[in-house]
Amino acid sequence: MEKNKKKKVSIYIGRFAPLHKGHEETIQYCLNNYDETVVFIGSGNKRRTLKNPFSTNMIEDWIINKFEKYKFFVKTINDYL
Repeated sequence: MEKNKKKKVSIYIGRFAPLHKGHEETIQYCLNNYDETVVFIGSGNKRRTLKNPFSTNMIEDWIINKFEKYKFFVKTINDYL
């Protein structure tokens, strides 16, 4: 990358429960079109429920394994009232 060129960064925020093809395609788009991608998984402080059956760790592991050849970051965000 050129010395003075600014990086293009994508930020994708979602709960991803259930994770579906649209999420996968959006992440792929970000990885292909931006210099850096950060995926934020919401409800990081919430336990698994029938409504949200997947833990943030499960979702994070899926994203990391699916896109392991790319450089990106995965972080969790807690819910607050």
